[in-house]
Amino acid sequence: MQLIPSYIFNADTFRKNHDRLLSALRKYYGNVRLAYSMKTNYAKPVCDEALMAGAYLEAVSPHEHNLAIKYGAPKSSIIYNGVCKNVSSIMHAAAIGSKINFDNLSELRDFLASWLPENKTYDIGLRVTFDIGNGINSHFGFAGCDFYEAMSLVRERKNVRVTGLHCHFSRARDLASWKKRAETMILLATQNIPKEDLKYIDLGGNLYSPMPSEMKDFFGVVPSFADYGTIIGTLFKEAFPDESVELILEPGTALVADAVSLCAKVLRIKDTGSKRAAILNISKYDLGAVQTTGHVPFTVYGSSNQPQSTYDLFGYTCMEDDILARDYTGSLAEGDIIVFKNAGAYSFSTNNDFISPAIGMNILKNGVLWEASKAVTVDEIARRFQN
Repeated sequence: MQLIPSYIFNADTFRKNHDRLLSALRKYYGNVRLAYSMKTNYAKPVCDEALMAGAYLEAVSPHEHNLAIKYGAPKSSIIYNGVCKNVSSIMHAAAIGSKINFDNLSELRDFLASWLPENKTYDIGLRVTFDIGNGINSHFGFAGCDFYEAMSLVRERKNVRVTGLHCHFSRARDLASWKKRAETMILLATQNIPKEDLKYIDLGGNLYSPMPSEMKDFFGVVPSFADYGTIIGTLFKEAFPDESVELILEPGTALVADAVSLCAKVLRIKDTGSKRAAILNISKYDLGAVQTTGHVPFTVYGSSNQPQSTYDLFGYTCMEDDILARDYTGSLAEGDIIVFKNAGAYSFSTNNDFISPAIGMNILKNGVLWEASKAVTVDEIARRFQN
């Protein structure tokens, strides 16, 4: 096992999350498949576990689409979304049978202007956006007249057809937002795509993950997987009693957030006045999205006999706002280990070589812990700049 700091991916927790969410939806609507959002945490062990669970992989760039292929994902099990798709990657995805959801008229026109053999039919999807009541005027997806123009452009081609719609909304994890999302998507799909062509409706992601009670206080009302399943599954069963249309969700945080912990070590302790400062060998940026809550659950492992004191936990960077926790009261010593929970979302994917090298990952599965990737080395960084 690699040295600390390191991420620890609990594959069993990830699989449990996947299966619980899928079961919650299938309780009401049988034709459901999850698509794991690679951008949330692109580590190969995470994507491998998603594929073994039967999920799609959702890629949002040529880089991620190629990575999904490199990871061995079945070509038809890749969903290709995003705003930075180039023509060559779109054509490659179309050729191998990935599900492509087009984002705008420009990339759709580029695709339609490319050579598409007339002896093959190309099924595509469109990402749409609409007012969901979260105060965000999204620039992602087709809206208003652009959507109808896109449908018109496709109808002009004999061997291209729209067979699905996709959406994704940020800052809209509540049940009311999901109800409106599902209702509107069902309406748009059934009113604009012939019944014989409609194959799937992809509702995207942005669901709450399982979390401890002290974190729930930050978010307020946190729906469970069962709550999401009831709202979404019931609406789809009413709309498609024969379950002929595949319902797709693209969870990232919901599956991986609490499946990853971040292990750190106390480097130094110093007095700063009324409190003491503990300097760790990670930064708050290594925690990913959860650090914005201001309270990340953690456990201290040490054998210090020092009297209890109050500590602020700081990261290693030279940034004054690099604070991992405030007002921890306990016994703490240099060399103690601190394990932060719920560090799976937008952490491994975004941690970098700022001041210290990017952190590696260990895997915990069936009670066995092993190394999956090492921290980035100085030589690897230097080689990027060699001629």
